Amino acid sequence: MELPPNCRCFYLVRHAESDRIGGACAMDPALTPRGEAQLAALVRHTAELAIDAIACSELSRARRTAEAIAAGHGVVPVIDAGWNELHTVGAWRDRSHREVEELLAARLFEPDEHHPRGESLRALHRRALAAWARLVALPARRVLVVSHNALLVRLVQALLGLGEDAARTSAISYPNAAISELWLLDRDYDPTLPGPITLAMRIADAHHLPRDLVTR
Repeated sequence: MELPPNCRCFYLVRHAESDRIGGACAMDPALTPRGEAQLAALVRHTAELAIDAIACSELSRARRTAEAIAAGHGVVPVIDAGWNELHTVGAWRDRSHREVEELLAARLFEPDEHHPRGESLRALHRRALAAWARLVALPARRVLVVSHNALLVRLVQALLGLGEDAARTSAISYPNAAISELWLLDRDYDPTLPGPITLAMRIADAHHLPRDLVTR
């Protein structure tokens, strides 16, 4: 689809399915066989998209997904730790399997709740918006980023108006290998607006995956 004048396009992709916990690094699992099948379908779908730049988190499941997409577009992914998953900050490579199980089991609902070794929803919210600002600053018109469930859900909600003080009462379901497509339009016609206009063209769309490959 052709972009309107003074418009940019951003694709927010969740990585393909991975194991729950990794081996040598508990917080950095590899893709599962089903994840590799999801990735093949995702690569076929994104091959039809015009993409000028790609970014991803530093986790292997996101890098694997981004590199496979990038291979068909002649670009090299920009690795940005700001796109890492919830709790995957600081010395995340040193966390034991027990510590990671505790983090995965943590349920956060209020903005400042957090596990002693983890991250609050408020911190995630701020980190997501900071990563988004860096993405928007890339000198490209069509940009794709590969990130993770909790961060992408929080970012989409923030871009649609959710503030950092909001409690978590529900969540968008963002399947593995799903895509959100956002268009950013200039505000030339109304310079009083605080920023560009965001059009949500699709949210957490997984129609490119066979039904048996759609996983949460």
